[in-house]
Amino acid sequence: MRTAPAFLLCLSAAGCGAPASSVAVRLAHPDAEGAMARAAGAAGIPMILSTSASMTVEDVAQAAPDTDRLFQLYLVRDLGYTRSLVERAAAAGYRAIVL
Repeated sequence: MRTAPAFLLCLSAAGCGAPASSVAVRLAHPDAEGAMARAAGAAGIPMILSTSASMTVEDVAQAAPDTDRLFQLYLVRDLGYTRSLVERAAAAGYRAIVL
């Protein structure tokens, strides 16, 4: 029997209750989303990484391996690329996809 990945699907960032990132985070701090993920983990809250983040899902996971991470997915025309983003997030330990 095959089982589906254990992903939570959140339909809004507000519904998930976690801070979300964007490429502008790098303007505020040189470690960008890595610093944001560590801060969220220290506060005991999850962190949502945006598709438009300045760091990859893998780099943020490596920067904050113990932080509860979610991935905010922006759908693009290339469904193969969208699928690869979801697969990379799952492989890097992200718990949910936020739409």
